[in-house]
Amino acid sequence: MTTLLARNAEVLVTMDGERRELRNASLFARDGVIQQIGDAADLPQDADVVLDLAGQIVLPGLINCHHHLDQVLTRNLPAGQNTNLFPWLRAHYRIWGSRTPEDSRTATIIGCAELALTGCTPSLTTPTSSRMAAVSMTRLPRQRRSASASSSRGAACHSVSPRVGCRQTTVSRKRPPSLRIACA
Repeated sequence: MTTLLARNAEVLVTMDGERRELRNASLFARDGVIQQIGDAADLPQDADVVLDLAGQIVLPGLINCHHHLDQVLTRNLPAGQNTNLFPWLRAHYRIWGSRTPEDSRTATIIGCAELALTGCTPSLTTPTSSRMAAVSMTRLPRQRRSASASSSRGAACHSVSPRVGCRQTTVSRKRPPSLRIACA
């Protein structure tokens, strides 16, 4: 069993039914599950990983329910800037259709890192349209492995088209201790 003790956070936001914000609070977790929160004196004093969070804020991880990880590498195309949706899509479709597996892997790793840096822990990624779903279906296993390697959690959806429906693929349910505090 892996344990984590995060001590002395300036503020620990619980997001419980009472929406408590605990001052100078600590958190104890076992195997990625929070066991106790409160004053440091009331929690176990030892753990496998002990963090001093003085001056820090502890927040629950945010959930991004609509993301396109494969678009990370093409978001700044000049042809797609300052335009409406359909010209933007036309500027990107050719590039998205010719991505290599390594492109998808790189975009997924960068996208997951950016999400983690902004406090988002799990996410749902989906192809841009049902037209891209067939291409994306072959890339989802690689994206799933890349997201798991980057310690992200979430799901990948092949398509959200009413005609095609949504088939989910679980990305990962476990996070290493180093990310658990950010997701607490």
